[in-house]
Amino acid sequence: AIVLVQNNRISVETTGGSKNAGTSYPIQITGPYENVVIEANDLFACCGGPALGIYSQNYFGSTKWSITHNRINVTGLAGTHEWALVAGIESEDSDSYIANNTIEVHSVGAVGENDNIYGISYRQSIDGDHSFNIQDNIVFSDGYSSVYLLSSKDSTVANNLLVSYNENAKNGNS
Repeated sequence: AIVLVQNNRISVETTGGSKNAGTSYPIQITGPYENVVIEANDLFACCGGPALGIYSQNYFGSTKWSITHNRINVTGLAGTHEWALVAGIESEDSDSYIANNTIEVHSVGAVGENDNIYGISYRQSIDGDHSFNIQDNIVFSDGYSSVYLLSSKDSTVANNLLVSYNENAKNGNS
């Protein structure tokens, strides 16, 4: 790996924030990059606005990374605006391998069906092709969907345990 982020305990907490402003991101990376490995970390984020355990995007060029064996716990304020996002992992990348993570996400407010709260997501649109291999993760969420991909090409989402605390969430593909 060119960049290895391994065996860290990172906590980012703030009392600030609102629906689409004031953020809490323990790990944030902006491309271009290859061979980034984020492995075996314990990440905690809590705020009154957008909260992401791991955030990455390919705005400046192609990105490729691996996110494995992390424990991620995120609490923020989810809303309908694309920036009002609460997610364990927001991967706006070219090629993402996301496996064997345990993720828990909560909203500090009530969650509506169109609110952006996910365990793993590509929610905020960015140019380029996006390929995902998302397997063997455990996701606990207050949201309606545990995994959300705005678009993808040649992707796999399989063998994940997805649990919603939201009594209005639908079973299966939602």
